[in-house]
Amino acid sequence: MLPRYKIALRIPNDRGKYFSFRLHEHLANEPTDYIQPKKLVVIAGINGNFQTFCNLLIKSEVLDTSLGWIFQDNHLVILGDYTAHNAHPVESLWFIYSLENKARKAGGYVHLILGDHELTCLNGDWCYDHPRYAKLHDRSYERAVLFDGNGEIKRWLLTKNIVEKIGNSLFTHVELTHHVVQAGLSLSQINSLARHKYSSMGKITDLPFITMWSDKEKVQCTSEKSNNGISEELLTDNLLAHFNVHTIVTGGGNTRRVNSRYNDKIVDVCADHVDNRSEALFVKYDRFYRFTLEGRLVRIKQTGVWNGKQVIRQE
Repeated sequence: MLPRYKIALRIPNDRGKYFSFRLHEHLANEPTDYIQPKKLVVIAGINGNFQTFCNLLIKSEVLDTSLGWIFQDNHLVILGDYTAHNAHPVESLWFIYSLENKARKAGGYVHLILGDHELTCLNGDWCYDHPRYAKLHDRSYERAVLFDGNGEIKRWLLTKNIVEKIGNSLFTHVELTHHVVQAGLSLSQINSLARHKYSSMGKITDLPFITMWSDKEKVQCTSEKSNNGISEELLTDNLLAHFNVHTIVTGGGNTRRVNSRYNDKIVDVCADHVDNRSEALFVKYDRFYRFTLEGRLVRIKQTGVWNGKQVIRQE
């Protein structure tokens, strides 16, 4: 077996720091259904703001100040639009790639749910470039470079899903439409149908079920006409029943803070990540909270169910 050399890349917007990783031994399509851990942190709509992303993860005790994983066997969920077209998408994606190995070593997991920006950049020219390697003064291991530039990151992105179920919650970048229920599609079928289009699409509207994605053309379930006369709340109830979940967590909105709708059946995570107003969703057992950069927890709801079991635990 060939040795797995360590790669060191520069941290975006910080010339003096770097992160390192080894390539995954193999890549496989992500599962669609997971048992919920004790804790979940969910972040959406970072749009290339790498420093804000790191600040949220450090404040929520997912990472330490050296960007090492300290979240034990818990899970981090990134609900799309993590990258931005002009803000170091390559190094930012490699950073998530590196976090996956660190999390798994501790029994944890990193979920990257694809959004508009990830799908759009899949066929960009950056795939043929090299990332910005770090200049290392540490000679304890050889400096290594990638033989095919960012080809590994493209292959890695192709393994990611557009929707996943974790415990009793459904996670997707933007809300699903009535077509999913009408066709009786499973999560595996949705992801499989979408994955076949990842590499061949010329624009975002080439994806199946495009009403989940395009800002101009997507159906956000607010139009009864677009959903065969079904109101948004009834559609939400149908989706909850179809996938046997209590909550749908989305990341494609544009709100000033993490909020919820329809008696907390839908939780929108895409908060405004500017002016130190960034927020994440923090889930502990069956309890959902807004988590602010100041470290404040504001409860959204408590479902009473964790991984299909009744929860009596209180704060």
